[in-house]
Amino acid sequence: MEAYHLLFLACIVLLLAAPALLALARFEAQPRTAPQAPHKKTTAVDVNAKREQRKNALRGYKLEPWRQLRNRYKAINEIAQLFRQCGVSSAADQMRYLIYAIAAAVGFSLLLGIAMAVGGYNAVESFAYAVIALVAVLLMMKRGLQTRAEKRQKCLEEEALMLIQTTRMLWRVGLSLPKTLGILCDELRHLTPSTATELKIAVKRIDAGQAQDEALQELCNNTTAEGFREYLIILRQESSTGGGVDKSLQELYEVLQSRRKTNLQEKVSKTSANMSVVMMLMMFPALIIVIGGPGFIAISRALGSLNGG
Repeated sequence: MEAYHLLFLACIVLLLAAPALLALARFEAQPRTAPQAPHKKTTAVDVNAKREQRKNALRGYKLEPWRQLRNRYKAINEIAQLFRQCGVSSAADQMRYLIYAIAAAVGFSLLLGIAMAVGGYNAVESFAYAVIALVAVLLMMKRGLQTRAEKRQKCLEEEALMLIQTTRMLWRVGLSLPKTLGILCDELRHLTPSTATELKIAVKRIDAGQAQDEALQELCNNTTAEGFREYLIILRQESSTGGGVDKSLQELYEVLQSRRKTNLQEKVSKTSANMSVVMMLMMFPALIIVIGGPGFIAISRALGSLNGG
């Protein structure tokens, strides 16, 4: 492989790593506060508090470029939203998975470019095929992420009925909203794992000091399942107004039941139409052969006898 082949491959790596390097450089350019001199004797409690503060600062350092990229680029924000709909709620996990995906795509494209360069292709062709492979792999990964997000949102929609009925039973006992959500997360983690995971996020944020309506509103913004979304809206209204939700949940349950019944009827009607098409394509020719075959043979013999055959 020639030297200019390696030069082209190095340019590809630099172009792909430019956004991350710019974000890190922007963060490094921010002024840092000088450490204060200790005024008193430090204790074990102070050491633990400083250690926890340093850990939180390090976590914020890691997540700051990701937040900046999400706020600046719409495509990255869309990918983060897809990660959230797949169940990856942590910003650190989202950034790590995205880095792994980009590294895998870049590695595959580089290997393809090097293999083509070694196989006898020139530098321009190797570079073009490597770029095409990179774009194709990234598009396939995004499509796979969208498919997984749609499947999880469908699971949330299917688990909404069980969640609504369980919430009504707990609400009649007289439990508060945070306590009800905590019990739902613990007891329904096997029956409705997707909804239990989503509610657990809200419970953690409420325990951390966030308002109930804000935590539920964030869950509403990060889901596309209509049943689960309406359920969260009812809980948010209850946390804001303080009214009962038993009647509202009953009405929502009936609406979801009728909606599911309508969807099943549509599927049955589509299935009957598909079966009619299959019968026309498969059975109709067979019936023609079975029924019209002897007549066709008799007519051909009669015509053959007239011609003296």
